[in-house]
Amino acid sequence: MGTKGTADFGAGTLKSYGGKVLMHHDDSNDPNPYQVEHDELFAAINKGEYKYDDTYNGAMSTMTSIFGRMVTYSGQMMTMDEALNSDVILVPDTFSWNDMPPAKPDGNGNYEVAVPGSTSVV
Repeated sequence: MGTKGTADFGAGTLKSYGGKVLMHHDDSNDPNPYQVEHDELFAAINKGEYKYDDTYNGAMSTMTSIFGRMVTYSGQMMTMDEALNSDVILVPDTFSWNDMPPAKPDGNGNYEVAVPGSTSVV
């Protein structure tokens, strides 16, 4: 829903609030984008091309989630550069099957809840 109408992504239609169809897209002849992506990736691998390196995009996608957590929990405004240069450590000191998780439930089985503006995560 927007200020001038609605979008029905399943039907591929944009309509005004008066019911007028502003745009319709028939995707019945469109190729499956997931199959196209895989076809192009495998073709590039077979040719020895490495133009599909999404390392940066994957890392920034993950960092965007971490960034969102940081600003939501802390209630503070910050930039992506500040988040990237933060000293926050989100992994345990050691990794073994015997390690205890850093967050444990209380006697009622509840975990501590982050409080914006009070929880320190920056």
